[in-house]
Amino acid sequence: MTDKNKKTDLFLEQRRDLLKLGAAGMPMVLTLRASAQEAVISQLRCTITIPSKFKILVDDTGAAWVGSGKLRTDKKTGNLKDKDVKNFKHDASYIFPHDSVSASYRPDACEYETCDESGGSGDHDDLLSHLTDENGTYAMNDYLAGSGEDDGHDHSCDDDGHAQDSHGHSIITNAPCGYAVYEYSRSQIISPGDYVTQGGDWNLSGDDGLYLELSLKYIDENGVNGHWPGVSCVISILNYMGH
Repeated sequence: MTDKNKKTDLFLEQRRDLLKLGAAGMPMVLTLRASAQEAVISQLRCTITIPSKFKILVDDTGAAWVGSGKLRTDKKTGNLKDKDVKNFKHDASYIFPHDSVSASYRPDACEYETCDESGGSGDHDDLLSHLTDENGTYAMNDYLAGSGEDDGHDHSCDDDGHAQDSHGHSIITNAPCGYAVYEYSRSQIISPGDYVTQGGDWNLSGDDGLYLELSLKYIDENGVNGHWPGVSCVISILNYMGH
């Protein structure tokens, strides 16, 4: 066999070995790519399971309190009972400062009936509207003579210039207002990946969106520390998004 033939045979053998190596290596490359893709998908597929039922109380400034206390509505005012709100705030498991919650989740600010300089209600027609006799005319003489209790409506004023009823409560003209309540049940599942856009941003909506909004606020202030349910899931998605 000539040297030329030997060189040709060696070249062909080396080429066959290279092709074999390439054929063996190709599935490995494909497997790595699939695994990498699956890892990215799994970050978006993580879920948060609510361990126990709780409520989120939000005021009109965007502050929020998270807890499990009772929040009942006052039938007379239409707003939450002051005592319940006070106790709920005191016993809250998590407290978020003003501007933690976006405007879409905040309640309307309360609007109050104001007082005039004389110390009575600023709206005299409203003040006297219930002081009528059976003929529909104002019972002014009896009222001014002090013969009645104004049907239990004593429109005094507080230090802020708000008209008050006979129980010392400010008169609110747009109840319910001041607070919004969101409730979450035990074992409720939240899927953060459903709120990530293709551009890598958050598009939050609904009650789940409020929970995720507070999760982001919590992570911003505490990082991975703390016991906020689902914090690891949200952090993994933030890492995927490059934040």
